[in-house]
Amino acid sequence: MTRCELLQKIHELDFVLQEIVLFLDTHPCDECALEYYCCYQEELECLKVEYEELYGPLMNETSLFDEWAWVTSPWPWEGSEF
Repeated sequence: MTRCELLQKIHELDFVLQEIVLFLDTHPCDECALEYYCCYQEELECLKVEYEELYGPLMNETSLFDEWAWVTSPWPWEGSEF
């Protein structure tokens, strides 16, 4: 996946998880929905780790690095593929 495709997939999964949470707020005992949530949460975390290993941190508080690397990579408007 390209950087843009990977970031798009992360956004999509984040949206899916938010929708599942809203459903679980009103159906907390729905085992199928909870299983669905866990599956997509795990996939999202894997994609975030993959993104950060390839392109740097997504957010400063979730950085895998010991330095402020999130400010050294190009910003979205600085000639990247976004």
